[in-house]
Amino acid sequence: MFSLALNRLESGLDGMRCYLAANVIARDLAAVASCGMEPDFLQFDLASLRSAAPDATQWRVLDHCAAVGRIYALFEQFCEALLAEWIAFRTDGVQFSELPDKMRVSYAEQFPSMLSDTFKVRYAHIVASDMIGDYHHALSGGRNFKLTPEVLTRHNANLRWLDVVEIFNRSGLTGLDEWISQHPKLTLHFETKKRIVEQTTAKLAEFVQYRNDAAHGAVVVDEILGSEDLLDRANFIRALCGAIDQLVLKESLAYLLETGHLAQIGSVTEVFSNNVVVCILEGARIERGSKLFLATERTCDEFTVASLMLENVDVEEAVLAKPREVGIKFAEKPPAGAKVYLRAKA
Repeated sequence: MFSLALNRLESGLDGMRCYLAANVIARDLAAVASCGMEPDFLQFDLASLRSAAPDATQWRVLDHCAAVGRIYALFEQFCEALLAEWIAFRTDGVQFSELPDKMRVSYAEQFPSMLSDTFKVRYAHIVASDMIGDYHHALSGGRNFKLTPEVLTRHNANLRWLDVVEIFNRSGLTGLDEWISQHPKLTLHFETKKRIVEQTTAKLAEFVQYRNDAAHGAVVVDEILGSEDLLDRANFIRALCGAIDQLVLKESLAYLLETGHLAQIGSVTEVFSNNVVVCILEGARIERGSKLFLATERTCDEFTVASLMLENVDVEEAVLAKPREVGIKFAEKPPAGAKVYLRAKA
């Protein structure tokens, strides 16, 4: 449901992983290439690579600067894009007065500052008169109003953890600290369930400092990160953003459940290998390709039904008027003990 921001982040991180791996190979080739030792068809290219390549230290500095800058940019873009998706979702079909108090108050508080920032290059895409008109329409009680997400996501400094928590709080998404403190993606990354928030705060602050030093030319050669360390930072950002994305999905499901656009149709009773589960479900019609939401106290994600089984027989669809045991194979690994939700069709 909120897949665009996360997919873009993961695609960018995958690209960075390939870039770093390719550069390691290129550095190795440049280091060993010597004209006359290689096959004829490679001699010219390898000799050109060796003569054009920077020395090994400068190459590593360039890798460091490019990687930390790109990874941070992907992280910031993810946070802003995800919140823009959430704000559009939460304002759809309601009046401004029906939004969470924190979102309404924060929008009013941040609006003047954002208005004064519209002249900056970063916000050149925002037209001040449109922003004012949209806000006036919202305050007038219209249902098809539009908020400017940058009002709530605006930040003057790079996003350290407290800044991330702040812009999510402004947008009506509270409890971020508590959510990540036991999230499996982060406990797996840090290999512990203890002090996750503190470790996240410290690691993100360190990474932002690397990014700032790289951007301002203050890189100390002794402190540049090697390929493995850079990949570790990328994996950290991937885990953190995956956990954040699931919080937004969880809050979205709670809202849809409250407004009658989502139903809990059962729960997962057993989990087997190959992404197969047994569920007790009722009050739903599901089919191959259906999207189900599975939520536990610590996770929340969307899963695609790859296949269905009723009474040990593969079926294309299942109409479940009464509680029935259903075997489902998902496209991805599901969590144990999850509640199962289905969104009502529009």
